[in-house]
Amino acid sequence: MKLRTLAVTVALAAGVRGGQVDRGPVQELTVCVAGDMAPQVLPFAQGFAARMFGDIGVRLSWSHLPASCEDRRQPAILVRFTGTPANGLSKNAFAYARPREGTVVIVYTRLRWAERKPALAPRLLAHVLVHEIAHNLQRAERHSATGIMKAEWTEADYDRMAFKPLEFEPQDILLIRNGLAARAR
Repeated sequence: MKLRTLAVTVALAAGVRGGQVDRGPVQELTVCVAGDMAPQVLPFAQGFAARMFGDIGVRLSWSHLPASCEDRRQPAILVRFTGTPANGLSKNAFAYARPREGTVVIVYTRLRWAERKPALAPRLLAHVLVHEIAHNLQRAERHSATGIMKAEWTEADYDRMAFKPLEFEPQDILLIRNGLAARAR
């Protein structure tokens, strides 16, 4: 067993009991939003994303003033919206994270198909936000076998997220909480 795998296994054993992660105290995260995204969708998506993180003990605070991200006394993530994908970005990717920079870039033109399904559009954007913010907090481009951190969602996942959020795996939660703690230091 590799040393990293062993360390994660030990950490999980310490932080997961009976399939539940010990959430500990609520941790705070500021998310700054830059750029325009369909104004009728973004507020709802932010609310859904906040609830999804709230379920794992992370309180999101949204700011539409990117300058507030310059105050690094508290952990902050900058989310930018663009219509043009970066060179080399997979044609199936809605967004990408830059964990070293603390940024998320969302290619909103790739989410437009969901606007035909009013129940899905804000929830899909919420899932994309949560997925990419989690990459920043985990400080890794790792993916899980199931749930919100899957590398690619299926039609069944889209159908489900229109009514109920995809969930984090216990390992995802632990890595997010550890990442937040490291950012706070």
